[in-house]
Amino acid sequence: MDYYHEATRTAIEIHGGVWTQGRHTRGRGYLEDLEKMNAAQMLGIRVLQLGTGQVDDAHVGEIADYVRRQAKGAR
Repeated sequence: MDYYHEATRTAIEIHGGVWTQGRHTRGRGYLEDLEKMNAAQMLGIRVLQLGTGQVDDAHVGEIADYVRRQAKGAR
């Protein structure tokens, strides 16, 4: 995972190279990502995913707001 917020058990995975046949979109890399996502979710970690084109104020802000709401509820 690219980022992990332990208090809310929330992870962020950023999938790069989605338009250029990067690791995340080729067979082996994609299958390894699936295994990683499943393992995290079986441990109770919520995994949120973005493509590199989505690493912007709108998308990251939405996730940050979500994590803040979860952190308040976890107290």
